[in-house]
Amino acid sequence: MGKTLFEKIWDTHVVGETGGWSILYVDRHLGHDGSSRALDMLRRRGLSLRRPDKTMIVFDHVIPTKNQHDALTDPKMVEMLDTVREFADRYGMKNVYDVTDVRNGISHVVGPEQGFSLPGATLVCGDSHTATHGAFGALAFGIGASEVEHVFGTQTLLQLKPKSMRIDITGTLPDQVYAKDIILAIIGHIGTGGGTGCVIEYAGEAMEQLSMEGRMTVCNMTIEAGARAGLIAPDQTTFDYLKGRPLAPSADAWQQAVEYWKTLPSDDNATFDQSAALDISSLAPQVTWGTN
Repeated sequence: MGKTLFEKIWDTHVVGETGGWSILYVDRHLGHDGSSRALDMLRRRGLSLRRPDKTMIVFDHVIPTKNQHDALTDPKMVEMLDTVREFADRYGMKNVYDVTDVRNGISHVVGPEQGFSLPGATLVCGDSHTATHGAFGALAFGIGASEVEHVFGTQTLLQLKPKSMRIDITGTLPDQVYAKDIILAIIGHIGTGGGTGCVIEYAGEAMEQLSMEGRMTVCNMTIEAGARAGLIAPDQTTFDYLKGRPLAPSADAWQQAVEYWKTLPSDDNATFDQSAALDISSLAPQVTWGTN
């Protein structure tokens, strides 16, 4: 029996089993300025950072977008930021994007921009919209503070294996209809709890036509359908976006990586626990309000 994209990533990252739970190896950990709580927990336990080279920190969660100067004079804010800076310095972290760094921005945009988010990887962050990185064919999901501490200290995470769900999106986007409209239509179709307990793979010609930014928009909102993560199989659009990015493979390693990434899409005979379909050919611009 063939495997899904999700199964291929999951199976190659399980490093142990205990009581029905899987110990999952984490390839990429995206931290942020709000990680100071997890760092304090780590320090109290006498643990060190397991893989500085696989960790990126972006100052974007606690620090506001506007009026940053006012925030930087707040003693509590300064203490939090300094905790993260001290941690990064102690372990010689190179992938740190502080407030004044020209590369700083929204963490789920900085990761792709820098080539930190790669197909076939497991990626976690202490933020619920980490599913964004699934646009690259990465198994990416948000985790809590105690889990962030665990990844900092061990580069692994204890997880129950989710179910799989495939949503086929067919047709061509009408004029003035965009990726945000697609995901809102999907959520309206399956419901805000339609993806509960699942990793959703988005497939079909409509997904293939989207830019990487559009795919990121779709995967970002996967959690609004109650799912654990969202995935889109990597293709030439993915490779073109990643090529030449600072943290992406280069030279001979690039070609080796692409050859591996080409094996990741779900096999034709793979089976999913759930499935759904949506034709967007006549989709109109969507609007949403309220909480459901």
